[in-house]
Amino acid sequence: MANKKEWISGREAADLLTELSGHKIDASYVRMLAREGKIKTRAVDGRTNEYLKEDVEKRRVKAKKKRDLTTAESKSEQAA
Repeated sequence: MANKKEWISGREAADLLTELSGHKIDASYVRMLAREGKIKTRAVDGRTNEYLKEDVEKRRVKAKKKRDLTTAESKSEQAA
């Protein structure tokens, strides 16, 4: 029996990654992952792509570390 692949929209992929990663993931990040070949895509029309749900489910996105501006400011003051 053939395994039917499930394709999801960019918004659905972003929502799934948000749920799996524990922080907000934007649809633009999903597009970037696809451009890098980390998630398979298929074209729906000239403007819209769908993403292979199986590939999205395998991904986890680490949260960006927030930059401590007070530390960066004090380092620049010390250098001056």
